[in-house]
Amino acid sequence: MKKVFVCTNHRKFSDQPSCAARGSESLLDFLKSEVSLRDLDVEVESSVCMGHCAKGPNIKISDGDFIHGANQDLVDELLLKIDAYGNRPTLT
Repeated sequence: MKKVFVCTNHRKFSDQPSCAARGSESLLDFLKSEVSLRDLDVEVESSVCMGHCAKGPNIKISDGDFIHGANQDLVDELLLKIDAYGNRPTLT
């Protein structure tokens, strides 16, 4: 089973970038909904900071790949690849 983590971290000071401030919580909901609709063998979890705040929202795939600047289009591409390649999508 593939695991996908979405950073939903809020930074302490509002003048600092954070994934949550850039919409990662709604992206997490979208990802969970799409995985369920497509009946994929993927576990989706919220995550604490991944250390790439300036590039967020950030998604980490269990094999170590990151998606920076994630949005619904990139999530859709990821899920299409997971569906096509099973547990070993090629993200490039």
